[in-house]
Amino acid sequence: MEYKKVSPFKAKFLNYVLKSKNILLSTHLSPDDDAFSSMVSLQYFLSKKYPNKKFIMAVSSDLSSRYSSFYGYQEIIKNKDITEYINKFDLFIGTDASEFHRFSKYPEILKNSPFPKIFIDHHKTLSSNTDLILKRNTATSAAEIIYDLIHDSINIDQTLAELLILGILGDTGSLTFVRPDQRRIFKIFQNLLKRTPIDIQEFKSRYSKISPEVFKIFQEFVANNQYMHVEGWPKFQITFLSREYLNTNKIDDSLVSEAADIFVDQYLRLIEGYPWGFLVKPRTSDNSCTYSLRSLPGSVNVRLLIEQLNLGGGHDRASGGKLINPDGSPVTVDKAISTITDWMKNHPPILS
Repeated sequence: MEYKKVSPFKAKFLNYVLKSKNILLSTHLSPDDDAFSSMVSLQYFLSKKYPNKKFIMAVSSDLSSRYSSFYGYQEIIKNKDITEYINKFDLFIGTDASEFHRFSKYPEILKNSPFPKIFIDHHKTLSSNTDLILKRNTATSAAEIIYDLIHDSINIDQTLAELLILGILGDTGSLTFVRPDQRRIFKIFQNLLKRTPIDIQEFKSRYSKISPEVFKIFQEFVANNQYMHVEGWPKFQITFLSREYLNTNKIDDSLVSEAADIFVDQYLRLIEGYPWGFLVKPRTSDNSCTYSLRSLPGSVNVRLLIEQLNLGGGHDRASGGKLINPDGSPVTVDKAISTITDWMKNHPPILS
């Protein structure tokens, strides 16, 4: 059953938790700030409320060490698919996504596991059918939804406040990507700041510093930037890393993700005359290529674009996806790019 409002969801949610002893909390593959924030802040709340229950956090992919200064980082099981040990639990809670394939490389195993599954999400993408879902796509972030779920049931201390601030800043671009109908987030943010004496710039420097290795990869993204035009579509930019570059330099996927995030946040869709675009990064761990797409208001709806290709989902202005070869062979960057551009040649854009 899917809910948009917290109140009816919360009663059913806590009832599921009460009936369980070993609970697994997870978030989507390659977690970003909001994914980490929502999973860990919910675990923090639940472990305080139910100290006699076991709450384990795990992700089926790598997890950036940028979050190592935050509560819970060291406790998270990572780089091991959750389906390998899923039978140890009697409840699954997933945050910042609501599709089984976002949590595991083997979604059917997770889906068919014999215990309740719960999702908490804010994306517009169609949810998988499961036992219980809280989904509000007007929320700025999953962290905002977690705040609404727990703020009247716990004294929000500095640790919890900073976890929630991390997620809100991450998914709002430090409060710059806030629509008029999302303005309540400023009140929430004000309430959180009362719980922790942080300077925002200093706070962000704890997890936003760039290593020389990441900066070098970022430079490669800049060098590979291209400006493109497909007839009938707004002009766009793309960038990528080649598999040859990754293999020659033996670069870990997590470092590529950090460099990609910098380019996407600071440059993609912000070049004058190119209001949308996408970044392609090949992954060595599963031979896939992943996409990050961004656009400005009034330009291409990148969520609908990637959904129509059946490659992923996300938000209207920010989406992501993955291309995998059925035989498991490495996806070439050229194939990843042409998969989108060839499709564009035969379909009109949806602007929003």
